[in-house]
Parts: sequence; C-alpha cells; structure tokens
Amino acid sequence: MRIGPAMLGVIATAAGVMLLSLAAATQTPTGNASATTDNLGVIGPTWPIKERDLLEAIHAKLRDKQDSGAVDPLATRLRRQALTYAATPPSLHLPRAKQSRMAHIDPSIVVPYDIRDAHGHRLYRTGTTVNPLERYPLDQTLLFIDGDDPDQRTWLDAQLTDDDAQLKVILTGGSPGVLSKSLQRPVYFDQDALLVHRFGIEAVPASVQADPRAPHQRLLVQEHDPKESSDD
Repeated sequence: MRIGPAMLGVIATAAGVMLLSLAAATQTPTGNASATTDNLGVIGPTWPIKERDLLEAIHAKLRDKQDSGAVDPLATRLRRQALTYAATPPSLHLPRAKQSRMAHIDPSIVVPYDIRDAHGHRLYRTGTTVNPLERYPLDQTLLFIDGDDPDQRTWLDAQLTDDDAQLKVILTGGSPGVLSKSLQRPVYFDQDALLVHRFGIEAVPASVQADPRAPHQRLLVQEHDPKESSDD
C-alpha cells in the first residue's frame, strides 16, 4: 500500500509542528512576559542558511521508508484494526431484559445559547425549551438488540414483517455486517452507547417509537422479555 503525496504532506507538516512546539516548550522565558522587539540593524557578517528545510527532510525520510517497504506493515496493521473494529465493534454489554418495561421520554432540551440560522436570524433564545419532536417527528421504530443473543435474534425476526420499512435495527453487541447480510437490510451499531443512554435503555431487546398518544411531545421506550414474546 503506497501513501500518496497529499498524505505525505500531512504527515510531514504534523511532524514539523510537533518539533517546533517541542522547541518552543523547552525555551526558558526571560525578562518581562510582555517583551517587545526592536530592529537593531545588521551587526557583523551574515551568511545564507545552509541547513536543509525541515519539512523537506521529513518528506525525504518518509519517501525513503516508503520505498524500502517500512511503511507498508504499519499501513496494513492500521487497516486491519479499522476493519476489525467496523466488523465487530466493542459490545455495550447490556443485560437481556427479564421482564417487560415501559417508559415515556420527553426529549425536550433547554437551549444554552441563542440558536441562529445561516443568515444570522435568531431561531431560539437562550433558555428556551425546545422539543425536537414538534419539528421532526420520529416516523420510525428503533429496535435495539444484542446480535450475539439467539433469543433476541428470534425476537427480532418476529418483529420484522413484510411491512417493516419503518423499522430500524440497532445493535448493542454482535456484528452489524453479519446480521445485515442475514436479514438483507441495513443494520446499525450504537457507537459509544449514545442512543441507549439518551433513551434510558437498561436492557435489551428494546424498542423506541413516537408515543401514539402524543407523537409530537414524547417517545415511548419499551424493554421486552424475549422469552415472553417467544412463548406468545
């Protein structure tokens, strides 16, 4: 795998910035912190700088390592790590629901500062309570499962019907790629548990949808015992 000139430039520039920052950090400040500079003129003979340009030296070093093949193992290892993470992200380790539970969530937030559009027009004042459902209602049902749990897979299969275009599958564990291939539909993963924390989900499988009684005001969050569903 070869690194293009653009990437070499980025790496070289980053290395140069790091070296310059290190040099600045090791200097000991003297005198008044608010020092000024004066033009003292030329004192003594001067000569042109003979040292090689730092960025060019870094560029050349990187090119030498690339030509020798030293960069390839690192690039291969990083690519392999990225593919592994994407194929099976770290599990959120949510427990399986042992009983069904239901809760209502008000997603309203208090705006901490003025919200303006691209033209500078104020949309919301600081301190305004805003419910995003009033403007963007949730028209899908989110299904959260641990893809490594066979019982939750069975529960998921029971939810997916011929008319399931409004269902979105989100994993808290397992491989989204494997499940997506099995279901022949997109499957997502809740990176860093952002959604389960926002919706207060403590166990899976779980579902999130707009509350049928107040679709523009709150969400309906349900945790489902997969054994109960299979017994039904």
